[in-house]
Amino acid sequence: LSSGSKNYAATIIERINNEKPDLVEVHNRPNLVHYIRKNWNGKLALHIHNDPLTIRGAGSISQREALVQKCDVIYCVSSFIRDQFCEGLRGNLRNIQVAYNGFSVPDTLPKSKQKHLLFIGRLQPEKGSLEFAQALQKTLPNYPDWKAIFIGASRHQHEPDAKMSAYEQQLNDTVKPFGDQVELRGYCLHKETLAALAKAAILVVPSQCNEAFGCAALEGMAHGCAILSTIRGGLKEVIGDAGHLMQEATVDAIAEGLDKLIKDEAYREDLQQRSYKQA
Repeated sequence: LSSGSKNYAATIIERINNEKPDLVEVHNRPNLVHYIRKNWNGKLALHIHNDPLTIRGAGSISQREALVQKCDVIYCVSSFIRDQFCEGLRGNLRNIQVAYNGFSVPDTLPKSKQKHLLFIGRLQPEKGSLEFAQALQKTLPNYPDWKAIFIGASRHQHEPDAKMSAYEQQLNDTVKPFGDQVELRGYCLHKETLAALAKAAILVVPSQCNEAFGCAALEGMAHGCAILSTIRGGLKEVIGDAGHLMQEATVDAIAEGLDKLIKDEAYREDLQQRSYKQA
């Protein structure tokens, strides 16, 4: 642990000793597990939200073996993440469990959907927003009554005046010729994002990386969006057969999927019903 992390960990140990909890749950910080276990013998759980092979303190087999020994239970947000954690491990792995992220599903589907194509996520290469924008160049001119909306930014919400990244600028330049037919909303509050999902007919999840889970996809399904998505990482588990799935989110694959979903209203509405049921 760094000096700052050690101070944080020491504060946690002090709280644990004072409050004597029945369970301590650590989220995504394996190194903190080692420190806590040295100073506390109670029940300890680790909750993994990202690929453990990329997290400091869990990347090697020996580190993950130590975590299995020190934790009473390890929760992974998808079977994909569990498989990554178990890579190369032997012996009893029963304390490594899958605990999907939860979400409050509305009681009913929205009464109507607007002709909106929605993207939600960080405007960074791994999320595939540029590929989506380039796919729009192939499809959107054929459907002037449809609109594309991007929600997200490369910057944090508390840095509204930060300089636009080169990737974000490229995205902006790609969609600029569409005028009002494409809207870059930037960072939005969660309630604003949910309102956009309730209106959108189609949610596009063009991830270029292995998603640990797929929260945006789940939220879209819960609001009755037809999902156009890759099957990278945990997305296939979340969506199941309730979406139009792509092996890889190439520009051509996204364009073909958009064309199918826009043209075939019956197919689109069937996916909207199935996605809500899957959520």
